[in-house]
Amino acid sequence: MLRQLGYRLKDRLTGALLHSCYSQDKDELVIQFDFDDKEFFIQAVMRPDLSMLRIPRNFIRAKKNSVNLFTEINNAQVQDVFCFEYERCLCLKLESSWSLLFKMFGNQSNVVLCKNGKAYALFKHKLTADLNVTTGAMNRKFKVSRQRFDELQGDFHKMLPTLGGTVRKHLIKCGYDEMGMNEKWAMIKKVLGTLEKPNYYLYHQESGPVLSMLEPTDYFFHTKHVGEGLDEFFHQYVRMKQLISLQKMLLRLLERRKKRAEGVIRKSQNRLTQLEKEVGHREIADIIMANMHLIPSGAANVELPDFKTGKPISIKLKPDLTPQKNAEQYYRKSKNQRKEVEVLRQNLSRSQLQLSMTEEHIVFLNQCKDLKLIRNYAKDHKLNPAKQTKDPWSLFKEFKFQNFVILIGKNATNNDLLTQKFAHKEDLWLHAKDVKGSHVIIKHLPGRPFPSTVIESAAQLAAYYSKRKNDSLCPVIYTPKKYVRKSKGASPGQVVVEREKVLLVVPKAGSFGNRDL
Repeated sequence: MLRQLGYRLKDRLTGALLHSCYSQDKDELVIQFDFDDKEFFIQAVMRPDLSMLRIPRNFIRAKKNSVNLFTEINNAQVQDVFCFEYERCLCLKLESSWSLLFKMFGNQSNVVLCKNGKAYALFKHKLTADLNVTTGAMNRKFKVSRQRFDELQGDFHKMLPTLGGTVRKHLIKCGYDEMGMNEKWAMIKKVLGTLEKPNYYLYHQESGPVLSMLEPTDYFFHTKHVGEGLDEFFHQYVRMKQLISLQKMLLRLLERRKKRAEGVIRKSQNRLTQLEKEVGHREIADIIMANMHLIPSGAANVELPDFKTGKPISIKLKPDLTPQKNAEQYYRKSKNQRKEVEVLRQNLSRSQLQLSMTEEHIVFLNQCKDLKLIRNYAKDHKLNPAKQTKDPWSLFKEFKFQNFVILIGKNATNNDLLTQKFAHKEDLWLHAKDVKGSHVIIKHLPGRPFPSTVIESAAQLAAYYSKRKNDSLCPVIYTPKKYVRKSKGASPGQVVVEREKVLLVVPKAGSFGNRDL
């Protein structure tokens, strides 16, 4: 195929001027030619997973991150283009004894600028062995004859090792191994004849698209022009890589969702089971009301018979309250317990539905092989993680107290993100005094001052999420966000604070409306 490309380039480029060589990707080199007021491009792709030359119809050079290379041959005229015999190398012969050698050796591919047949400069500098390359040593000699074929007992791979795996698979498919020597030789000559005047076919296999000069049974693209075949193969290969990358990203996202949903289901089921086994607060209140005459004054704990089992159960009481007031407190707790059960059941139902939908998404993504279809599916089902990262609630710990939202940074870098990008100047900023800890932000509500109870609760959180979480008391500084700034060269999370006030609080994790994401 490289030889066929060489024939095409020889017809097109002989006499043209090599305008420039440049790169805007560490694994790609673009060569631009000018002739008859027209532009012509060769793109050398030398990625670890893909080594090829292509002739793009046009190529727009990036305004940034683009570097000129091999400037010594700018505006040099092309004298000849040829492919070395039985070697994956293409050479552009230029005036003034310059030549550009395309060495397409898989993950060792490189472009070598040569002067007088010797390596002068490399595109990939890490491949230092290429500095010893000479154009005169690139041709490989293989004897292709019936005599040599018979000597090797029909082992065509030893006779022509450069034919590659595609030809080998084609011959095996045609029954080569079961043929006699005459039939085998006839088959080899037929294949070599086809390769000299080929068509180009694209077909799919599990590893991706394949460009072949031998007609397969299930090709989806066909052309007589080598440039078109290489161009279409490149686009198909890029789309396949995009498909695989998108699939992996979405599947990672869905696996995390699945894990979270399973965790919520497990915790909700365990808590519901625990509540079913326990004696409810309402039942305890009823037991107290029915046995007030048995409860001594000032008791902190009492044993009373359970209505259902008849066995005595231990009930905690507040000594400073009457039995009736204790019962009233248990009745109030029973309302919260009912709400907890309702919330647990809602969470369980919602998480089971989410788990079911997530598993359906995973099945679809594992089966789908169409990039456009997956993109539309991800958009329709809002699976794009790029949009979700813009949501601050998914980046920080969040609490809600008296309608005020409290956000907490998770680490030093996250603290910077919270304070510098997501906090507004009207918000209140808090931090444990003189120790490492999380930045805490109370979001401002228009027209409402920050209540002292909210500030105290946020301060308790700031103390808890700091190095002083185990202290009995912790001083916490707070000030409006507009008085917090980042100095040049400061470490992540390090800020300068002005006009701060200090509050002494007990470190507390906080159980109020916690929606820690």
